[in-house]
Amino acid sequence: MTDLLRDIRVVELSDGCAAAFCGRLFARCGADVVLVERPRGGSAVRWEPPFLDDQPGTERGGLFMFTAAGKRSMTLDTSHPDGATLLGRLLERADVLIDDRGAAADTGSPAKANPRLVHLVFRNFTPGGPYEKWLAGELQLAALGGWMAQLGEPRRTPLVSNSRTMTAFVPGVVGAIAALAAVRGARAGGRGRRIDVAAQEALLFTTRFNETFLSSTGIEIKRAGDRFTGWAAYRTFKAADGDVTAAAATDAQIEKLMELAGVAGDPRFATRKDRESRIDEFGVAVGKWIAAHSREHVFKVCQENRVPMGKVSRVDEVPEMEQVKARGFFEQVEHPVAGRRRMPGGPAKFGGEWPRVRRPPILGEHTAEILRGELGCSGEDVAALAAMGVI
Repeated sequence: MTDLLRDIRVVELSDGCAAAFCGRLFARCGADVVLVERPRGGSAVRWEPPFLDDQPGTERGGLFMFTAAGKRSMTLDTSHPDGATLLGRLLERADVLIDDRGAAADTGSPAKANPRLVHLVFRNFTPGGPYEKWLAGELQLAALGGWMAQLGEPRRTPLVSNSRTMTAFVPGVVGAIAALAAVRGARAGGRGRRIDVAAQEALLFTTRFNETFLSSTGIEIKRAGDRFTGWAAYRTFKAADGDVTAAAATDAQIEKLMELAGVAGDPRFATRKDRESRIDEFGVAVGKWIAAHSREHVFKVCQENRVPMGKVSRVDEVPEMEQVKARGFFEQVEHPVAGRRRMPGGPAKFGGEWPRVRRPPILGEHTAEILRGELGCSGEDVAALAAMGVI
């Protein structure tokens, strides 16, 4: 197992996917991530669908299983004075606190427990701004982050995006990078610091080149539906068994695509300007050849002729892709409640190997281990805390 971050200790208090995914990135690279959960019900992420066999339960949430892989679970009521004290002691040993639950309300200032602590706070909007206390869901954040305006047909309303991917996982990645940079600074002789990651700004930071294009040219890129604005052969086509995406950008690539489609020499499409002025006609002409063949056939033929083309794969097809299988991206993980489940690996290999996926924890699985082995509590202390409902 890759353990590049084995000397980093992380405490995570998360009820949202962004913070949970951030913690997963740390755990994936070997950091010791302690997920502090409520004694009754655990993290709210445990209760987000989908559920195994559509049956809700603390150990049945698919999203939790993915984001919690490799972490340790400790139950602790941080609103109880004894729980807040134990959290403070846990933070004394930590490098990073990942927080979307407002840990400062329970501990006062986390920095008091550990001046070198990096306190990473996930929010919807930046503190100090007029939206600071506003509530927002995935749909609102995708809209306010500038992503929805890019999706859909130009003369229709924007499409709903795959907003969980953007509004949760993008801020999670941004937070992990920021926290690692801050840990390096603290270990180089500096002090810890608070880092606020706002989902809206994380999305604005990653809206491709739209804002850059606007600020440079004064031109706003509009929605273009299934095509790229003004490019005749940079678009989606219907094949016999699904969709393919063409990315023919140069004249040579477009002319070869026309040759494969049997429309080479058509005077309507003689020049780039002709093709762009008759973009709908061009799509119909080329689309007839594509519609007569399978995605795999179109992909292979275009690949052999150096025409950029991709298959639009269904989710159920992805694990069976030659490339994915050859790289061993998906792994089987044994869970004591959920059984054997397939989970995705990481996006990067270290020294030619994937970090091994460790199973997600059962609620409170490591509470006694942490209390007794790391915080010095006795068996009687643990029993008393349980009796009071603190753990």
